[in-house]
Amino acid sequence: MTATDLGVLGQLYTDGAAMKVRHHRVHHEGFRNFCVSLGHLQRALRDSKSGTDPYWTALVRSAKRFRFDAMASPRAFSDIGLLGSVPSLRTQYARCEGMYPQLVAPVRQVIDLLEILSSTKDSPLLDAASAVIGNDLSDSFAIVLCETRLMAALPSILLRVPALKGARVVTQQHLCGTVWYDQLLLFGAPSWYGDHVFQAPRTRQIDVFRYSWLSGKVVAKGLFTAPLGEGPTPEDDASDEVSGDVLDVGDVLPPAWLADLSFADLARHAEGEAEDDFSRETVRARPFLLEGDHFVFLEAEDNATALVLDLGEDEEDRHQRLPVDDISAGMYVLLRAAGGGDYVVAVADGLLGTIKMEVRTMQYEWKARLRGLVRESTLLEVSLRLLDLGSQKANENNVRHWMWGRSIRPNDPADFDAIMNLVGLRAEKDRYWLAMKAIDVAHLQAGQVIRRALLAQVRKADLSALERDGSMEFDLPGGDTGRMIASRVIQVGRDTVEISSSRVGRPIETGGA
Repeated sequence: MTATDLGVLGQLYTDGAAMKVRHHRVHHEGFRNFCVSLGHLQRALRDSKSGTDPYWTALVRSAKRFRFDAMASPRAFSDIGLLGSVPSLRTQYARCEGMYPQLVAPVRQVIDLLEILSSTKDSPLLDAASAVIGNDLSDSFAIVLCETRLMAALPSILLRVPALKGARVVTQQHLCGTVWYDQLLLFGAPSWYGDHVFQAPRTRQIDVFRYSWLSGKVVAKGLFTAPLGEGPTPEDDASDEVSGDVLDVGDVLPPAWLADLSFADLARHAEGEAEDDFSRETVRARPFLLEGDHFVFLEAEDNATALVLDLGEDEEDRHQRLPVDDISAGMYVLLRAAGGGDYVVAVADGLLGTIKMEVRTMQYEWKARLRGLVRESTLLEVSLRLLDLGSQKANENNVRHWMWGRSIRPNDPADFDAIMNLVGLRAEKDRYWLAMKAIDVAHLQAGQVIRRALLAQVRKADLSALERDGSMEFDLPGGDTGRMIASRVIQVGRDTVEISSSRVGRPIETGGA
């Protein structure tokens, strides 16, 4: 730990314990009317039971995304991009009168207000923040956003605002580290930010800018033993709210905040059309929500591992292969930026050279025969037969892992011999064992190649950019194997799901708000 870190920790224990929260309620009549109209449309869709019709997806997604982005970032309404253009929405919902006549009025009102807002240069949150900083300038302050994707255009916008052009723009994940600011500016509802923002403060003062119809109530308990300062607490400062003024915008959060049930739904969506269970190879996998409205499934069978970057570790230990169950929010999983799959496999194939086709074919052959036997009976029956043939570790979980295409071989020769006997390859068991050993060695060497290349990339990369943006691509050697991308884990699914092995390790879009 550096002297700087110790100094910051000292501030956390002294100034941080007396942290004050000030709320600034901002009003914009046109934007409030839009939020009210969108709420009316959503209730009308629920009441008419039409909301499940995919016909409404484009309008609801576009309107909800615009609403959230306008509430959560200090930008002009005209600077907020739309998921679909207003003319295209008008064209798409021109047929509404014939299909859903009772919804014509609320649909037109939402589209009309969306068109008006998206063309106005009003920036209420930015103006409010500029006024506060202009009157009470701190030595160091930062603008904190609840989502990384909101950061893209903000720095260039701030350059045009004298009071704010010196601000650093960070995400709430940045506040998990050993950092300190005199003042933090947050936008939107306090409930959109993690507990650490208020309960483990990295500042002596937080200014929250929110529209007047958003609730500002949040319990901000002091993390340290010292009492909070005499300034207004979040509860006191929000006590002037009139219940009738606070709109029901409980669904305002985008899919970046997903429940585990939603993960299961996404898994079903990722599978596409249903397949015969016996025609595909499946594996138990754990879902991980990533920065940028993406998620990924990583194998969760016994001993399954994945490549990660942990910026909290020393330089030499940042790149690791960890058990999937040990990966937590804030780490960065390393995935192939194109083509999906584990980069180790692609590099290992390159190292195998001319024997790649032969040994990979042999690997596929014995696994396919083992899967065929399981289809004809059960995992339990095959496990018992393998034990009778001399296997030491045959059980349902191990058999499932052995027949998965991306595993290589059992570690114990006795287990492999039993499999060879059972699948009718007893006479060639030695040749198959040597082939699997060659694959195993290639995978070990590939891991070393990737580690060295990643360490070289990490040493020269601007990791502050990785921390700021939540993702970064790395160029690695290996012909047409593509690039690797490090993506920050936002949320880890508690439960595993069964999914096609071809989907493992492939980043998948959540589909937006």
